[in-house]
Amino acid sequence: MGRKAMTVAQLHNQYVSIAGWDVYTREATSGYIRRTIKPALGPTQVRKVSPAAAHRSRSLKSYIMALAEL
Repeated sequence: MGRKAMTVAQLHNQYVSIAGWDVYTREATSGYIRRTIKPALGPTQVRKVSPAAAHRSRSLKSYIMALAEL
């Protein structure tokens, strides 16, 4: 049986743990993600996030691009 596809929320949780952000950046970014990104894309499998979804806002695009580089 293959590995289960990772969701955007799961990838975010992994990314935050290794991002090396200072406390303020971690709190501010995590708050934004918790309020904005996770409700919209959290349950979506990372491989199914479309370019259109990633381009909805500059912040969302930057976040998705950073996740994709992991």
